[in-house]
Amino acid sequence: AGRVCSSLDPARRRAPGGPPRPPGGTRCRCGPAAKLGIQDFGLGTTPVKSGGSATFAAKVYDQNNCELYPAGGFKWTIDNSQIAYFEGTTTGVAATLRARLAGFAVLTLTYNGLTLSRGFTVAVGDPKTVVVNPAAVDLQPLGTAQLTGTVYDRGGNRLSRTLVWTSNNTGVTVSA
Repeated sequence: AGRVCSSLDPARRRAPGGPPRPPGGTRCRCGPAAKLGIQDFGLGTTPVKSGGSATFAAKVYDQNNCELYPAGGFKWTIDNSQIAYFEGTTTGVAATLRARLAGFAVLTLTYNGLTLSRGFTVAVGDPKTVVVNPAAVDLQPLGTAQLTGTVYDRGGNRLSRTLVWTSNNTGVTVSA
């Protein structure tokens, strides 16, 4: 682990004419921002289900892996807003993505001329809605009708599911 420098914590503020101070009173010798990291709070390579969300945090380091805590200047983008979109700010140290449609998108963090990108995968979610077509049928005695059903998740992804058809009307016969 590298040293930590921050201009946010009063205990670590820069002494007049000197570098920021880390906890314990030792002078911090962090240099300028040289590389970025993206923390994903346990997501790892696990896809986010459609309708779900994931929060990411920016990490900024100098050339010696000394962690810096800049107050701002971040920019978060996603290359495909059909796959996922940002909830709230895209300029803070953290950003939350809401998953839409199943697929792959690239999340990019920019800070002070540095850029880092990583993949973001959205998987189909759990079944949410069944759309029956036609929505209504008028039958005469001994008449027949064919119905179809399509299952969707919260993001509108069509799911491949087998439906079981029943009727609570004992005068109606259902066959698959």
